[in-house]
Amino acid sequence: MKPYCLILARKRSQRIKKKNLISFDGYPLIFWTLKNAFEAKIFGKIILSSDWDELLSFSKFYFKDLILHKRKKNLSNSKASSEKVIINIIREYRLKKENYCVLLQPTSPLRKTDYIKDMWKVVKNKQLKTLYSVSEIRKKTYINKKNRFFGIQKKNLNNKKLFLNLSIYFFKTSYVLKNKTLKEKIGNYYFHQKKHSLDLDSFSDLRKFKCIYRYDKFKNLIVKTYKN
Repeated sequence: MKPYCLILARKRSQRIKKKNLISFDGYPLIFWTLKNAFEAKIFGKIILSSDWDELLSFSKFYFKDLILHKRKKNLSNSKASSEKVIINIIREYRLKKENYCVLLQPTSPLRKTDYIKDMWKVVKNKQLKTLYSVSEIRKKTYINKKNRFFGIQKKNLNNKKLFLNLSIYFFKTSYVLKNKTLKEKIGNYYFHQKKHSLDLDSFSDLRKFKCIYRYDKFKNLIVKTYKN
């Protein structure tokens, strides 16, 4: 059974006005997360939820198979939690309880599609309730009681300071319906490079992202040229 992909993107943002449509390498920011989702080729449904008509129209223009979820007013304000929006989507589209969903953060344009596919393999093999992306940084994270790590590269978490970045978040549909929360402490995933989990939250972040992206493109071009 293929998992469902959910992307939540409100119009309002605190630091950058209309952040999800701000230009990043010639395309609006939301484009890169949608591109990740469709390139993964593992999802039964890809659903974009927003209160912003312009964002929904743009997204549908580029991705014809995208399902659009227009939020109601009570789910569009700052008090509406992600869990409430997710539960509304699950019920409205009758997503199967025994299946999985993945939440992709639209403000992580440097996310690698391979991470999504690799995490899905881990979820299926381990039958986890949740599996979220983490980064080795200075902030606090959730680590399960047994301090176990599930991922492609196994790391000793005792020597790592990790934080929950929410770039990619897999969860069992029935779990969020029952508990009304995503804060389950089971399963972790480690990003190999910090830059792939960065969250765009300010104009300084945007400048940094563009530098990283252009450097990677240039490096890949040099490697291809050298191989040829």
